[in-house]
Amino acid sequence: FFSSRRRHTRCSRDWSSDVCSSDLNALNIRRGEKVGQPGYGTTIWSFVFEPNTVDTQFSLEDEIRRVASLDPRIIMNTVKSYVHENGILVEVEMAVSPFNQAQTINIFFNSNTNNAALQ
Repeated sequence: FFSSRRRHTRCSRDWSSDVCSSDLNALNIRRGEKVGQPGYGTTIWSFVFEPNTVDTQFSLEDEIRRVASLDPRIIMNTVKSYVHENGILVEVEMAVSPFNQAQTINIFFNSNTNNAALQ
């Protein structure tokens, strides 16, 4: 299910906690809801409630990449999504510039609470 060759983290390193917090915030705000920043946020919540098809997973993973691309500190490696109890679990392998040390984070999109949280 998950790669054992990379260390899974909860964004506990000081240098990456700010990046994880700001990107998680962007994943909890629907696109267009932030005053004065219509491009900020995500459309991901429309995918969480869709039937789990290959197209839906592709769209969800593309949206994660789009949100990450808004932060120039992030170097995105891989994004994988899995159907999980009451939502979708997304595994993201990324690095934070200038450190470039790959880490894997797991984000759970809970369809019951409409909230994204680190696992």
